[in-house]
Amino acid sequence: MWLPRWNFVKMFNADFQKEWWCPELDKLKQACIDITNLWSSYIGRPRSGCISAERLRCKYRYKQAIKMAALEYDRSFNDIFTNTYVKKMITASGKHGVNEMYKSQSKR
Repeated sequence: MWLPRWNFVKMFNADFQKEWWCPELDKLKQACIDITNLWSSYIGRPRSGCISAERLRCKYRYKQAIKMAALEYDRSFNDIFTNTYVKKMITASGKHGVNEMYKSQSKR
């Protein structure tokens, strides 16, 4: 019995979980690809020299930019989530919950 795979396997786009991706990361990625191709094709993959050093610097900048973009996205997501949660808590507790909380603290 043949069943279509989409009944069992979820299909997503390649950039499904990369809301933090930006054009700057595309530029850094392309620069890293270009210098790596130059390093491997024309020069023979040396482990020392100016091309190798530039390749490593480019790779480091790219990795750091990815980390920072993902971290910034997580921070902004957490801030939005926290603000929404606090607003819902205040709304859900209403006057009674907040007033009772302050009254119980002031009696102590």
